Amino acid sequence: MAGQRWRPADAEGRLVSGIVLLVLIGLGVAWLVTRGRQRMKLPVTGKHWIWIVIAVVVFLAIAYGASGHVSQH
Repeated sequence: MAGQRWRPADAEGRLVSGIVLLVLIGLGVAWLVTRGRQRMKLPVTGKHWIWIVIAVVVFLAIAYGASGHVSQH
């Protein structure tokens, strides 16, 4: 097993990996935005985190779909 990379065995595994990556990117962006809001002395709630993550995930999913890199298996 040493030296072998983990690879999703099927399309479902690749889809789940992609969704997890989108959510992690969304969380990173939400963290940056909320830090900026805190520095500007603006209120930050859980709703801000949720909406920022949702917006980033939807935006990236649409951008990826529009780029033509969607697999047609």
